[in-house]
Amino acid sequence: MEEQVDNGLTRFIGVSNFNSEQVDRILDIARIPPVNNQIQLHLYLQQPALVKHLQDRGLVVTSYSTLGSPGFVNFLGDFGIQ
Repeated sequence: MEEQVDNGLTRFIGVSNFNSEQVDRILDIARIPPVNNQIQLHLYLQQPALVKHLQDRGLVVTSYSTLGSPGFVNFLGDFGIQ
C-alpha cells in the first residue's frame, strides 16, 4: 500500500478490524502509517478501550454496522440478556 501512495494512486492508507496489538505492530514498522481503522461499533459493541487506543495514536475510527445487526437482540435473548 505504501507503494500505491508513492505512485500517487491513493492518498491514505486504512486498515479494517485491527485490534490494539495489530495497530501498534503496524505503526512500528510502517513507513506511511495508516490513518484509519474501520471497526464494528454500535450500541451492543462499543469497544471504548480500542477507540481510545486508536484516537491516542492519531487514527480516525470509522464504524461499520452502526445500527447493529438485525437479530442480535434475539441472539442476546437466547442467553437471557435483554
